[in-house]
Amino acid sequence: MATEALDPAQAFMAKISDRYKPVHDITARGTSSVQQFYCGATVFLTGGSGFLGKQLIEKLLRATKVTKIYVLLRCKKDKSVQQRLVEMLKDPVDIIFHLAATTRFDELLKQATFINIRGTREILALGKASKKLSLIKGWPNTYTFTKAVAEGLVDTMGKDLPICVVRPAIVVCAIREPNPGWVDLSCIYGASGYMYAVGLGVAHTAYGNHTNQVDVIPVDYVNNTILAAAWETARTKSSTPQKDEIKIYTIASAFKNPITWNSQI
Repeated sequence: MATEALDPAQAFMAKISDRYKPVHDITARGTSSVQQFYCGATVFLTGGSGFLGKQLIEKLLRATKVTKIYVLLRCKKDKSVQQRLVEMLKDPVDIIFHLAATTRFDELLKQATFINIRGTREILALGKASKKLSLIKGWPNTYTFTKAVAEGLVDTMGKDLPICVVRPAIVVCAIREPNPGWVDLSCIYGASGYMYAVGLGVAHTAYGNHTNQVDVIPVDYVNNTILAAAWETARTKSSTPQKDEIKIYTIASAFKNPITWNSQI
């Protein structure tokens, strides 16, 4: 069917699909170095029920041949989180993705600390157990503060692990995978939430400086970076001497493709 016969939304999706057809073909072959890295691997994932986590699981299942994916969820029936972890780790884990976090900027400091810092500490301790593997002054909100502290914790506790940090900008709907415009309906807030509100005609105004830049990045770009960063970390750690610095991969768009709030809305 010709794209001219479609409505604008369908025509846009068809255009994006055609543009990325070579990428789909390469993914289907399964011969890239990154895909080979995940072949037969066992993956442990936190935050699997969130926006990033759901898309990452979909990508792993569709584009790689992982053996198992363990997803950490809440306590279940009479089993605590610790008991469920012990059961999960009876089998060896090759790769750990820690995506669980609170992303609310106005979260209480105690709650943000418990989730973003203590959660990171426990995952680092878990990584070491796996045989195969300050004040808020000066910070704009509890989210940025606790995430910075968590990165410091990774730097302190993770030096003897093959570890890296992926730091994305504002994560928004997918541009290509699994479908153009895909977003988790249970996680629509922040920039994505406002864009959807504008699109639905619910929001008509916003208070702010329309000339300021908004740094957004599609969710599939972020997860592709996460998958590639894990491969690169494992590859370089096994072939080069241990270094003190832990690599931080920042994925953003404003440097090459700056967008203002005015043009975004």
